[in-house]
Amino acid sequence: MLIGPFSSDRSNWLNREYINIHDGRSYQLGIHENRLSYQAEARTYGDVLALYRWHSEPKSLGPEGSRCGPQTRGLLLRTPVIAGPFRYIGKESDRRWEQGEEISMIDTVTLEYRPNETERLTTDPELQAKLSGYSPSVLASATELTIKTVKAVMAGKRHRRATYEKLEAALRSGLPTKKSRPSASKIVFRLDESEIQD
Repeated sequence: MLIGPFSSDRSNWLNREYINIHDGRSYQLGIHENRLSYQAEARTYGDVLALYRWHSEPKSLGPEGSRCGPQTRGLLLRTPVIAGPFRYIGKESDRRWEQGEEISMIDTVTLEYRPNETERLTTDPELQAKLSGYSPSVLASATELTIKTVKAVMAGKRHRRATYEKLEAALRSGLPTKKSRPSASKIVFRLDESEIQD
């Protein structure tokens, strides 16, 4: 995929430099059937529509049961689907678009959960008991973990060993416990009767 500075003037498109986001190499745009090896060809909506009539339908089979091609005609058949092994993927939404333009969002990566990764998740009841005397916000600030992660560990949820090591290191650094943190002092106001006016 090529990216470059925006310009609404089509006459400047062929003179601009474009960068391939995958390898960092520079390219220029060329004219159809007359471009060099280092030039790329830009497609317009008209080009896409012109190619659509030759677009083969991968989701269906031809009338004879064979794969569809550009010349396939007739009533298409359904393609049989054979299920393979289950793969567990995440459906978490990425909210980096809300924070501004992010070029890394162009190539989306699907999070896949593998059995060996799940096996590495563990619990630590001893550490859980120690964490009960500390504030989740203090622990999150000291470990750079999210408060949600800290609360999950304090609730006994399974996590990676590296998460427990961060919390253990924070406890060894001498964080203030809930009891040792100074409480807000009470302020009592006293008014004399002479100061009260109707």
